[in-house]
Amino acid sequence: MNQRLYLDGCSYTYGLGLESCDTLAGRWSSEYKVINKTRPGKSNLAIALDAFANIQNCDIVVIGWTYSSRSYLKYQNYDIDLLPSRTVVELPFDRDTKTMSDIYTDLHRNFYALHDTTFAGHHSDFLVSSIKYMCEKYQKKSVFFSWEQRTTDFDIYYPTVSPKMRLTDGHLNVNGTTHLYNNLQQLIYEQR
Repeated sequence: MNQRLYLDGCSYTYGLGLESCDTLAGRWSSEYKVINKTRPGKSNLAIALDAFANIQNCDIVVIGWTYSSRSYLKYQNYDIDLLPSRTVVELPFDRDTKTMSDIYTDLHRNFYALHDTTFAGHHSDFLVSSIKYMCEKYQKKSVFFSWEQRTTDFDIYYPTVSPKMRLTDGHLNVNGTTHLYNNLQQLIYEQR
C-alpha cells in the first residue's frame, strides 16, 4: 500500500447513500493510500482546482467529472457549490445565516438566468483537458470518467449503469459502484 491514489468527483464518485466500505474510496483503501477529495454537489471547477493542488502528491489519479451546469465559489474558506437544482443551501457561516441564504438564493437565480450551456461545456472540457495534460506532465497514471459527453483529444470512460444498479434518487447502489470500481480498476491496470 505504498502507492497513493487521488480520487475526486461529485456525489456519484463520493458514493452518496452507501456505507463507506462500499464507496470507491473505501474499496481502494485496502490497496492504496487514498487522497479522497470527492463531495456531493462538487463542480468541475472545484474538482480541477483540488486536482491541481494535489496531483503531485499521488501516483494514480482517478477523477469522475461531473455536469458542466455546476459552478463553484469560495467564501471565507467555505466551498459554495452551485447546482441548477440546489436553490437553497445551508451555509456554515458565522454571519447572519438568513442574510447569507438570501445572498445565495439571489446569486443562484442570477447565475442560472445568465448560464450559457455551450460556454459551460467548453469551460468544463478545458478544465478536464488541463488536468489530463498536468497528469501527463508529471507522469501520473490517470483514469478519467465522465457523467456527460466531453470534447477532448484523449479517451474518457463513460460509465453505463442500468437502473437496477441505482438507488431511488439515481445515485449508484452497491452493485453500480462495484461495476464502476471493476471497470476503473481495469483501466488503471492497463496503464501498468
